[in-house]
Amino acid sequence: MRYRLLLVALAMLATPWENRSQAGPYDFVVIASTPPGPFQPFFFGTPPSIDATGAVAFLAIAQGASPEIFVASQPGASLPDYQQITGLPGQVSLSVDAVGSFVGGVVALAAATLQGQQGVYRGSGGALSPIFAGDASSGLEDPAVNASGNLALVVDLELVVANSQGSSVVLQKDDSVAGGTIFDIPSLPVPDINDAGQLAFFADIDFPSSPCDEAFMRTEPGGAVVIALGTDTPCSFSSSGVVPLALNEAGSVAYAPRIFDPIDGQIETAFVDATKVWDERIPGFGNSASVSDIALSDSGTPAFRLDSTSGSGIYTGADPVADKVLAAGDALCGSTVTEIDFHRYGIDGSGRLALFVALADARRLIVRADPSSGAGGACIAVPEPSGCLAATAALFALARVARRR
Repeated sequence: MRYRLLLVALAMLATPWENRSQAGPYDFVVIASTPPGPFQPFFFGTPPSIDATGAVAFLAIAQGASPEIFVASQPGASLPDYQQITGLPGQVSLSVDAVGSFVGGVVALAAATLQGQQGVYRGSGGALSPIFAGDASSGLEDPAVNASGNLALVVDLELVVANSQGSSVVLQKDDSVAGGTIFDIPSLPVPDINDAGQLAFFADIDFPSSPCDEAFMRTEPGGAVVIALGTDTPCSFSSSGVVPLALNEAGSVAYAPRIFDPIDGQIETAFVDATKVWDERIPGFGNSASVSDIALSDSGTPAFRLDSTSGSGIYTGADPVADKVLAAGDALCGSTVTEIDFHRYGIDGSGRLALFVALADARRLIVRADPSSGAGGACIAVPEPSGCLAATAALFALARVARRR
């Protein structure tokens, strides 16, 4: 009997704390939390990234140092539970302010030296490898990386693929493509690259017989194809702005433009290829909802962050209940979600998502949302010290009862 009691108490120590939230069919693995934890509070506006193994990369400050990128695949309680990707001792000091693409344990990011020189770097632990160098006016953005270690970026109106061996220009100003002539490839939105080497990008193109001159495109052997065209009312969308886009391994492209409606005017939307998966006229998403980021799983399921008058939320489709992953106002981990952040590098091939979450009790979490086989909503985290102490007390109390018996 006493051994059974001891086993029960030990199980209390080993079982992760669970809280049923109001969110969708996902369980939430808390990769890191502040406070408590080994990091200073995480930065809002720098969402984490995830690779195919479920490891999550996030930006944090540890022990009063500078912002660095750390990686973990499960909850951690102390600094040794995390792998540090950037800024190891002996490396030139870098100004790292975001997490880039994270594939196969390799993170690709843009950073600046303290002297103001910009560059694109790749790292997997140890010193970062410089891939592309520029000056303070280069305007380099965090690039996408694929499993071969090739990075996609835009430099001086050129669509470039780069790796540690060098770089090559894929398309540039004045090139002929898809029946038109390129006159601009802006650095935003940032292009994406998949493991087959396909690129998704945005360009301004002069088409001689069409009023449409803004294009979401995907490269194909020998050139590129148009996914959607915009600028005037006969086009697929009426105004691009700086809209997000993402590419998956099947070659599908997710993007979020405004489209023109003769009755409602400018309408915020989200598309996967030619299929519309959401627009702001659908009720239940709050007033003035807009897509700030979009990602795409290999199965073709999008995940997008909506910002509205009721707060931010992550969704995978047009149903505000069935397609919700997590949103402001949801209960999570014993508190309430107040802010949430996500970007196109925040989804893996199987549909797991990496999220930044702020809670009403002042905690900030780096969370992996795993599709649930049940009702979803479990919060899986390292037990807090108070919980551990209570469980330990229960262990000794049960052992004492067992001895008396």
